[in-house]
Amino acid sequence: TINSPSFSAYLTGNPSISGNTNTTVVFNVEDHDTDGAYDTSTGVFTVPAGKAGKYHIDAYGGVDHIDDGEYVRVYVLKNDSAIPGFRSQTHSSSGGRVQTAGVSGTATLAVGDEIKVQIYTNDGVSTMVIENETCRFSMFRLAI
Repeated sequence: TINSPSFSAYLTGNPSISGNTNTTVVFNVEDHDTDGAYDTSTGVFTVPAGKAGKYHIDAYGGVDHIDDGEYVRVYVLKNDSAIPGFRSQTHSSSGGRVQTAGVSGTATLAVGDEIKVQIYTNDGVSTMVIENETCRFSMFRLAI
């Protein structure tokens, strides 16, 4: 079908992460997944057999209680390496707020490529909380 595979997943709960550490976000609930290519237990989308091509990717996330001047980054990785242009960073201008970042774009993917989202904050607090209401990960293959 046109634009498949396609999936969209989001996060429930507010999982903890460590400051100064890249953390893979496991979007644990699917809105839809046409080919069963996204794994809600690992947070990884794997390009299925026969489905190589150009994909549109959206990834958004946020961290709660960021201090003034600290930042949040969201990355999209392909086979554990950052995809050029798929990193977003935002800085907090006041303490104790939810700081969000997101990326969107297209990438050429091969069968078996694994795509995941990581989040990072340089806030020195040892345990931070991912804000679930700011988190979504979705992809679809372009019909081109």
